[in-house]
Amino acid sequence: MSSVSISATTLARLRGEELSHISHALRSPLTSIVGFADAILSDPALARDQKEEFVRIIKAEGERLSRFVDELMYASIATREAPLTQHWDVATVVASAFHNVSLSAASRSVALRHDISSSLPRLFLEKEFATRILDNILTNAIRYAPEHSEILVHADISGSDLIVNIHAPRTQATAGSDASQVGLARTRYLVSLYGGSLQVEQSQADETIMTLRLPLGN
Repeated sequence: MSSVSISATTLARLRGEELSHISHALRSPLTSIVGFADAILSDPALARDQKEEFVRIIKAEGERLSRFVDELMYASIATREAPLTQHWDVATVVASAFHNVSLSAASRSVALRHDISSSLPRLFLEKEFATRILDNILTNAIRYAPEHSEILVHADISGSDLIVNIHAPRTQATAGSDASQVGLARTRYLVSLYGGSLQVEQSQADETIMTLRLPLGN
């Protein structure tokens, strides 16, 4: 049986490395919420359609903060020392993540596909935590993928690690930009709590390849 146990030294290092990312993740939506609320309150003559647009932005940023709080909750799950007692099929975890982001993908006409072999061993991992990680990666990929494109997820085993590659096309507007990296900062932090890693590479074929590496439990 495997357990997730993270030393105080490791946690202190991770917190130090990721504190700026977490601060940015909180500050950015809060700044938008306060700014647009001030705009509504300070201008009584503001047109109705502008007010409605500002309220939509405030709502979206509030939902963004809510998702971040959820992610912190899952991070706390990752630091528990209680042993994990369930194995999960990789394809099942990916299918759950696909379901969670399906509306977002459909709104941009982005197809989601995976080619995961049924012969892969089961993950000894907190399912909700693993699904959340994939949710975040896929959501980021969908946001920056061109419409009517496809995102492919492939999984394999390398030594004692599970390797998940997410292949996503990118638009010329986001090629070489750091904008698409910001949304992955929190995900990298969550992954690091499990002793894993998340790397992002830009291929020559206008494609972003996100490689998620997670250690396999026993």
